[in-house]
Amino acid sequence: MNTIRPNYGFINSSFSKTCIQSVFRTSRGICKMNFKHYIKLYRINNPTGFWLLFIPTFGSLTLASNSLLPKANITALFALGSVASRSAGCVINDLADRQFDSKVERTKNRPLANGEMAFTKALIALIGSSTTSAIVLSRLNRYTIYLGIPSVFLIAAYPFMKRITHYPQLFLGFTFNWGVLLAWTSIYGCINPYRSSWLCPISYYLSSVCWSVHYDTIYAHQDRLFDKQIGLFSTALKWNEATGSRLFINAIVSGIFASSAGIFANLGLEYQFSVLLYTAHLIYQSKATNFFSEQDCRKQFIMSKYSGVVLLLGIIFSKYKASKKHSNKRDSNTLHKG
Repeated sequence: MNTIRPNYGFINSSFSKTCIQSVFRTSRGICKMNFKHYIKLYRINNPTGFWLLFIPTFGSLTLASNSLLPKANITALFALGSVASRSAGCVINDLADRQFDSKVERTKNRPLANGEMAFTKALIALIGSSTTSAIVLSRLNRYTIYLGIPSVFLIAAYPFMKRITHYPQLFLGFTFNWGVLLAWTSIYGCINPYRSSWLCPISYYLSSVCWSVHYDTIYAHQDRLFDKQIGLFSTALKWNEATGSRLFINAIVSGIFASSAGIFANLGLEYQFSVLLYTAHLIYQSKATNFFSEQDCRKQFIMSKYSGVVLLLGIIFSKYKASKKHSNKRDSNTLHKG
């Protein structure tokens, strides 16, 4: 019986090769275009927001940890959670503000605002980032999971705050720094008001809230005129020419809370020195920033992460000095006993 063999000769034809290559190039172009839109939607191309979210979160992990630095696995979880939750927040913000964003010079080229991305695709992106956040949260202890649930409502509500209050930056501060509390409870187990230890994370959280008000007010000044035209509110509009003096006071308050966190955590003078540097940088920004220059506001906003890094390094260095001192004391006692 004759076997009929399939003929693959068509693959070798130059015409077919051209078609396949053309389809491949087109598909690759579509994927690249969509991927580019998702990068914009998630703000992966602008990592400043991630660092502003993760730095105080990592600081809280470090404060709560018995060792010099938190374990790599818990750090990785919170790093992934920071990326995912920030991405989800950006998508929610763009979905809620897509009509406003199209009227603002700085945001008019966002994928939803300019029509490059469909509403349904953005929803899929939101589901993806939210699911990732939920998976990360599920890996933590039960108390932290319960504490994480309110953050969902805070993130969802934030975009609408600029429609109803002059202080959306304050609401952002409470929302954006929720990870500080989650980081603490993921290691410490809970925030117990009947134990003095709860004062440390609360103080650090409130300091971070003030820090967020600081850098987001600077950020909001970029869109001040557009926000006024379309009827949105912000501390930039509320404070206007008095922004510098308001941020000066805010910097002092943030520094006081940061210093208090160090006292409650029994950190040494090394940390308090970092608090002075941190506060000095915020004060410098409140005085040196040209709030009516979009370029300068953008520059100072990006620079804000370094003040958080200074505070974080202060925590680490102070813990290192304390552990070194404890180790030397233990060695000395061992020698005396010998």
